[in-house]
Formats: sequence, C-alpha cells, structure tokens
Amino acid sequence: MKLFLIIIGFSFISVFGISQTASITIKVSNIENVKGEMIIAIFNSATGFPDGDTYFIGKKVAVKSKEFKYVINDIPFGTYAIAIYQDLDKNGEFDKNWIGIPSEPYGFTYKNVGETGSVDFNEATFELKGDKVVSIKLID
Repeated sequence: MKLFLIIIGFSFISVFGISQTASITIKVSNIENVKGEMIIAIFNSATGFPDGDTYFIGKKVAVKSKEFKYVINDIPFGTYAIAIYQDLDKNGEFDKNWIGIPSEPYGFTYKNVGETGSVDFNEATFELKGDKVVSIKLID
C-alpha cells in the first residue's frame, strides 16, 4: 500500500510539473488600415530582438478588423518580449524608407510606450507565470 501511494505521489508531481505552460492573448490597438497581416515574434532571449529571425515563436495572422486579438497557447513559463509589425503589402518584410525609418506600423511589449524608435529586450520583457493578456499599441 505504501509503495502504491508513493507511485501515485510521483505520478501526481510529474503530471503537474510538466504542465507549466500558459497562454498569451495579444491585443493590438491603433490599427489604421484593415489589411495585410500582423507579424508576431515572441522572443525568449535578447538574441535577434526585435527584428531578427531568432524568435522563439513566430505567427502571421490576417488583419480583418481594427480590433485585433490573437491567442497563443501552451507557452512554457518564462521571460518573453514581443515584437510585431503590420505587413501592409504582405511581402513578408518589415518595410523601411531609404534612411531606415519604418514605413509599416510596428509595436513592442514595453513599459514606457513611446512614439518613435526601438526598444531594448530588457525594457520589453514580461514574466509568464500564468495566462496573460498583453496590449500593444502600434506606432505608425
């Protein structure tokens, strides 16, 4: 009986130890044009942030209204930062003008919302310890 209880106890611990994941609901505001795709990149390290190809999770989602909301499930607990842009012409690239200024709307998860510029990974991070809603305002 004792052995049975120990086995059940370890099974219980292993089941709950594995399920350390949550969902992130991303809400995007300040969408001026209902077209193109929202390109979402979730980073779990500073490498490549904000516009590199070394993201942890990447998604392309059609923009169908000015109310954009997208849920990503089963993300392991941890530290993350999100960078997004609205690919208006659906060419798969974050378009910039000839001097490098973005010509498509973009945004990040960061604490001090500004109207221009980029953001450092450490400024954009948040802790995922359970389901989370993240609001991002596009900069146009």
